[in-house]
Amino acid sequence: MPVANDQCASAIAYVKAQEPTTANDIALSHDDSPVTKDLGNGLLATYVIDDGDRFRFLQRRHQAQSSLSDSEIHQLSVANLAEHARATMQVHAYGNIFAILAGGNFEASLILVDSLWDEVLCHLAPSGFVAALP
Repeated sequence: MPVANDQCASAIAYVKAQEPTTANDIALSHDDSPVTKDLGNGLLATYVIDDGDRFRFLQRRHQAQSSLSDSEIHQLSVANLAEHARATMQVHAYGNIFAILAGGNFEASLILVDSLWDEVLCHLAPSGFVAALP
């Protein structure tokens, strides 16, 4: 695997709704465009860099500097998200419903961390999960 630059190495996977295009959209150059992955269900995986007081989207220029493929960025960013979840995640039970909290910014994104659902939380829903994303 190519070496990730600091931007790519610290990126965290972030899920957002795919918005329909409008006439008011701003056209960005390829280098300025965010790296995204269409999840095929109305959601996009994007990748953000946590600057402490704000998030920045990982852009194609960062990807070009690292030579990482889209797939490699996705894998690295989901691994970073999983690490964030390990440090911040709280599970709150409300009867048969469970709220998974992870610091206020990445709750919906946790849907990308398969090991979280398949291994860590599987005991909570032995018949499987139904997820609702905020």
